[in-house]
Amino acid sequence: MCFLLSTTPAKKHKSRRMKTKKASLTDKVIAFCILIIWGLLISFALISIYKPVWLINISEPGKSGEAIKYKKDADRFLKEEDYPQAVFYYQKALKMQSDLNEALGNMGIIYSKTRKYNKAISIFKKLIKQEPKLAYVSYLNIADIYENKKDLANSIKYYSKAAESAPFPFYAYTKLGNLYCISQDWDSAIRAFQNAIENRTDMLNYYEGMLKRDLHRLEDEKGMKEAIQIAIENGVTEKDLEYYDKAIFYKSLNRDKEYAKTHSNLGWAYANKNDLSNAISHYQIALNIWPGFKQAQNNLNDAIKKQKKDI
Repeated sequence: MCFLLSTTPAKKHKSRRMKTKKASLTDKVIAFCILIIWGLLISFALISIYKPVWLINISEPGKSGEAIKYKKDADRFLKEEDYPQAVFYYQKALKMQSDLNEALGNMGIIYSKTRKYNKAISIFKKLIKQEPKLAYVSYLNIADIYENKKDLANSIKYYSKAAESAPFPFYAYTKLGNLYCISQDWDSAIRAFQNAIENRTDMLNYYEGMLKRDLHRLEDEKGMKEAIQIAIENGVTEKDLEYYDKAIFYKSLNRDKEYAKTHSNLGWAYANKNDLSNAISHYQIALNIWPGFKQAQNNLNDAIKKQKKDI
């Protein structure tokens, strides 16, 4: 009995100590876990503040991929002429990737089509700053907007800028000529149409234009872009055209109805200056290219009658 009395309290004391040790160990584990969690939270907070390059690089591919997906959705809606949805997805793409200039440009086109001209002009001016090498595209769009607004002065201003920088300025010069005819500035119209014709018929200019265009279209594969850049900087010569068939170039030119219209319009400008010889010459060139061009034929007949009457 004494054994029992002496041994029983001893068991109770040992159990109490074991419980105390277990509780102490648990507290330490919990405290350690809390410390680790707080450490991780603080680390991520610092990372998010300083935004190191490695973190940006990790997130960028996914971000870019999502932006491209939104842009493709927007392109589909643009093709279907669902403009509100197209704008919605272009905006989402641009939030993900602000330098996605194709998305920005397409938004400008939508605003232009829906007569939100101020928004469109603002976008194209932004693109000129962001993509100066392709500024001529924005100049053409801005010029077209001002033409639709019947603002001839600004339309002429931006078509002139486009003509100075476009790889193929034929279109811009032709538009300039037409606008000068509307404003009855016949001398400026003649110069613009002459520049259009000169650019379209000069094979060297045309070849150089193709290089400038393709410089921004091609992927930088096997140093192609670098080779094109060097060719442009060195200047195009007749030797560069040895592998091209000039006969095919001029045969294509002599079936080009837009080219025929430019000759006819140049003839019209000369006729309004009472320079009937040059007017008749260009009407005839237009008809040689496009025999069924009724407007050129009618203008030619009128010019010949007037010339005979003057004699």
